[in-house]
Amino acid sequence: FAKWSRPTGRLTDSLPDVDQEACQEGPMALYHNLVGKGALEMNLAQGQAIYRLSRLFEQFSEQDGSKRAPKKGLYIHGPVGCGKTLAMDIFATAMHTAHPEVRLCRTHLNEFLEMVHTELQRLEASSDSEQAGFGFPPARPSDNAGVSRPFNLGRQDDRGTRRTGSAAAWVHHVRKGAARPSIGRLGAELARSLDVLCLDEVAISNLQNCVILGPLIQALCEAGVTVIATANKTPGKLYADGLDRARHLAPLVDAIDAHCDV
Repeated sequence: FAKWSRPTGRLTDSLPDVDQEACQEGPMALYHNLVGKGALEMNLAQGQAIYRLSRLFEQFSEQDGSKRAPKKGLYIHGPVGCGKTLAMDIFATAMHTAHPEVRLCRTHLNEFLEMVHTELQRLEASSDSEQAGFGFPPARPSDNAGVSRPFNLGRQDDRGTRRTGSAAAWVHHVRKGAARPSIGRLGAELARSLDVLCLDEVAISNLQNCVILGPLIQALCEAGVTVIATANKTPGKLYADGLDRARHLAPLVDAIDAHCDV
């Protein structure tokens, strides 16, 4: 994760004198500490988000270190400049300082998706025996199984609509009732070394990411990963005017609603 994650986000870059004792107490204590020093101005909406994140921090503080109980994450949305990212970074900084045993990764969505597309290519190319090792049946061969790039021009699907790369193979198999297991496998792999995933600036602009992100978040959360995300829009307003939006956005919205407080 070191190549695409910044555990403490941007907070320590802009505020290098972060109080370590306040971090130990949690996000709300750190927030009040920064406001008290004049580093931040009090903001009601931001404070409410940090309060919700503080409750999540307390859940990690109370958990048995030998067990990882599923915890509902948080999807923070609001207009540009309202302090969403800073709220998440305050949480990440407090968690990283007070609970270094919790494997937290904080990254921008675009960086995360670049890694996801690369890893999906690797998994798509793996042998049937490797797939069986993860507990999944071998994928059914198809013309789309040999996709070599996530953004190349794909073949026409069964409805005559041209898809691209990973999305072409995924949509094809979903509609044929034999969805490829690679996204589930990737979720299982990531969950083995991840407890909290903080995704900054969630925005969906193309079909590939819309099709992949929902099942991946579902797989991660089912494996016990807590997801925290920031976005300018509510889940239901993502992927505006996108191709087959009603069909492909639903799994992402359902995954967020099921595993995050919005």
